[in-house]
Amino acid sequence: FFLTSKNKAKEFTPLIEMHKDVLVDLSSNTTLLELAGLYEKMDLVISGDSGPLHLAAAVNTKYLGLYGPTNPFLTGVRAKPKGKIIFENKSCPTPCYIKECEKDYLCMNIITPDKVSETALKLLKG
Repeated sequence: FFLTSKNKAKEFTPLIEMHKDVLVDLSSNTTLLELAGLYEKMDLVISGDSGPLHLAAAVNTKYLGLYGPTNPFLTGVRAKPKGKIIFENKSCPTPCYIKECEKDYLCMNIITPDKVSETALKLLKG
């Protein structure tokens, strides 16, 4: 399943089109209650630091949180810890609320797809 906000959905159109045979795009099509119900059925939720990440933890679903401009020690998941946080930002002060990053979003780009998939597989196996 792929979920993002209505404002961001257009950014991901090429990705969704490229993988439409394996992705179900629910962007902007769920209420919070529906999203909680969906998350309860999932094995793993991967998300940036946002409400949906906290919602996944609240319904006791394994999660993988990707943090960069925000600090997991300040805004991390407080619900039952059935997940992992990836936070590799050692180059910028956090939290950072700068809309136009001078460092080309290094704090997020340093999180590699390999690191995400490796961590996700460990969570799914454990």
